[in-house]
Amino acid sequence: MDHYRNAHEICWLDLKVADIATAQVFYQEVLDWHYKEEPWPNRMYTTIYANTGKLGGFTDVNSPIFPPGTKPHISVYIAVDNVDRSAAKVAKAGGSILIPSFDMADFGRMAVVQDNMGAVISIWESKQFKGMNVDASCEGAPCWFELETTDIERSTAFYSELFDWTVERIEDSSLMRVCSYGEKRFGGMKQVASETGMSHWSVGFTVVDLDATAKKAMSLGARLTTGVHYFQAGRRVDLIDAEGLPLIFIE
Repeated sequence: MDHYRNAHEICWLDLKVADIATAQVFYQEVLDWHYKEEPWPNRMYTTIYANTGKLGGFTDVNSPIFPPGTKPHISVYIAVDNVDRSAAKVAKAGGSILIPSFDMADFGRMAVVQDNMGAVISIWESKQFKGMNVDASCEGAPCWFELETTDIERSTAFYSELFDWTVERIEDSSLMRVCSYGEKRFGGMKQVASETGMSHWSVGFTVVDLDATAKKAMSLGARLTTGVHYFQAGRRVDLIDAEGLPLIFIE
């Protein structure tokens, strides 16, 4: 079955880390990921697989392409039909262009933008490279995407305008939203205090045994931020890995 993501869905992850070898060991042990070195435009790229499907890759945050001092983070890519048209809507929606549209050889065309509350995303128009094709129900697969934002109303307006997402308030909560495109729910937004820093995206991964997976992650250097609890997509736990990447495990 074809599990490639459609336009307006999150279609790729790039884990920008300071120590790729150590990160590979961590995620192989915790989420059963495996890896392949594959040729990309101008470099070899470490592609991440869960089961037989690809979900993202690793990039060295110490590479000269990044400003000195760039912290490890996860970049999310959102599929669009036309990068240039989508990029033209960013300023109108209150965001800004960080890297203007450019071609990645015959792979696709992309741009890097910052939303109106500071979270950074990439937009991707596929050509030969279609991105993520992992089944979201597989162990280790991305299954939920969550924006922590310091102004949930403004974030709702930005993503609704740019990607035609439906962002709905959760009953009895002014601080939570659920995001969907068409009939598919894929993530949410959470209001956080401004003193916590800039808005950012976190990724939730499917796990079979939540308690065992969280325990394993902490034994390898991850730090628990929110204990086991229930939410719209199931039972979850929130952690930060040893490099500072926010993680959500969902059973």
